[in-house]
Amino acid sequence: RLWLSAQPHPNLPIRLLQNSIKVVVDTPVMMRDHMVRSMQWVEPETLKISTRPEWPAVLHNLFMVHGALRLRARFGRGGWNRPGDMTFGNNELQEGLQLVLDEFSDTTSTDMPGTPGKGISWTTLRYMLTEVIYGSYVSDENDQLTLSAMVDYWMGPNAMKKEFEVPRLKHKIPAAFFANYIRYNSLVQALEQIPNFFLDVPEACNMHSFTETLLGDDQYIFTRLNSVYDIMPSSPTLSHVVSPRPPTPYSGPPLTTISATSSLPLVVERGVFATQTYAALRNRKEQELYELTSTLLTKVPRTWGKEYIADRIKKLGGATAFNVFIQREVEALMRLITEVRRSLNAVKAAVDTMESLPLGDHLSQDYLTVADDLYHYRTPELWCRLGGDTVPPPTWNPAQWLADLQNRHAHFEKLLSQGREKFPAYWPGAFFQPRALFGLLKSESVKNFTDKNGYVEPLVFQTEITARDKDHLRDPPTEGMFVFGLYLWGCTWEKTTSELLDSPPKSGPSALPVIHVTCVPQSEKLTDPVKAGETYQCQCYISRMSSEDPVLTLDVRHDGIT
Repeated sequence: RLWLSAQPHPNLPIRLLQNSIKVVVDTPVMMRDHMVRSMQWVEPETLKISTRPEWPAVLHNLFMVHGALRLRARFGRGGWNRPGDMTFGNNELQEGLQLVLDEFSDTTSTDMPGTPGKGISWTTLRYMLTEVIYGSYVSDENDQLTLSAMVDYWMGPNAMKKEFEVPRLKHKIPAAFFANYIRYNSLVQALEQIPNFFLDVPEACNMHSFTETLLGDDQYIFTRLNSVYDIMPSSPTLSHVVSPRPPTPYSGPPLTTISATSSLPLVVERGVFATQTYAALRNRKEQELYELTSTLLTKVPRTWGKEYIADRIKKLGGATAFNVFIQREVEALMRLITEVRRSLNAVKAAVDTMESLPLGDHLSQDYLTVADDLYHYRTPELWCRLGGDTVPPPTWNPAQWLADLQNRHAHFEKLLSQGREKFPAYWPGAFFQPRALFGLLKSESVKNFTDKNGYVEPLVFQTEITARDKDHLRDPPTEGMFVFGLYLWGCTWEKTTSELLDSPPKSGPSALPVIHVTCVPQSEKLTDPVKAGETYQCQCYISRMSSEDPVLTLDVRHDGIT
């Protein structure tokens, strides 16, 4: 007999799989099942290794940490910046279990067997879990900070008390873990009594519940049931006659929603109703492409010629670094608007002249895809691809998408009219490369600092969240720049008191007021240790689903918030 162990891999030999008895060992996805399975991995004699009263609670919290890290990865980029690094398995759990066994064992030395255990080094325990066992897989700095905070939250003396409770979740360590006489079966039964899906919520992994923290399990289940229905043979008892099968696989956001969150990007990936969406298409009002394209064409902003752009740049001071950057951004915006108008006109003309020939004989493949997207009333993929990372998500309908394009056009029109010296505030979301905007600010600040002081020192961004709205600004600041259009996920910002507050459950982002961005020497930023401890370095990304590096780091005060 041969016992062979292997990690999941698509290239495992087929002959080996056919001639072997396969046993799959994996950590359950659901939190309650994971807790029960983890406790079943522990031998009953393990509970007798330590006489410390917090020993059973340590096991519970270790299992909780492992499950919370995996649960957070299920939320995708809503939970981690790089969720692919955080899919921990049974190996990490066994290593963590061995670590706490060595730390809590009553025998501390082989030279003096039977000597009572020493004091527990919680700092060492947290360091090994954060930096070695789990942290060795983490490649993102912010993910490492989040991992450290979660381990610190669960692995400490306060978290081992009977009255310790997770805020908003109202979950406590079961009373069986604090009994005078610990029984293995009692611990397993206590974990099995946790209600189903009670721990499969964002609060269980130290997150706030908002629109991005959705697992889409209902979408997954219903679409798989729909798939079973689609492959069943036709019969008089099934409704295939009323709702015919789709001629081709359906892609894109569903038209028949399971819940109010079915159109969110994370949930859409779990699948769509093929048959039901096709039935909805047949039963709804026929979409007239000619009428739709005519309406959308009236919402497309006007374009500017290269001569007009060059003339405006010349009047604003010529080919300075900032003006060259603005010129490139405006030209990229004009190319996007031109392509949007060209595709709409092509679809409109093809529909208007179509007689006996199908639509595909009048249009290219790209424009045929645009026509298909418009017929389903979703933003064409071609527009989103040309728009870059700063455009709205494809789940927006075309009218909303064009409204955002109009706002970007108006922002650059005002900038070309007023110039940098009179432009009050910038909207980073209007730029194709917002990171370059702040790079120009830093390069100019370095040059001014060097000319003034005669030496070079590293400069960093310093931000201040003001209490002003963009409509109240008339002039730019004397130093740095004002920016607006940034949003905060997971909490809200009270403008009058400059405080962070909890946002209502399952709510979207909250808009921040105008932010003043400046560059200061690194040695002068947050020199007060008290103020530095009350300031959180909040990462600002291009979009909530962006996989790129942060554009800016905001200094957010969190006085009195733990």
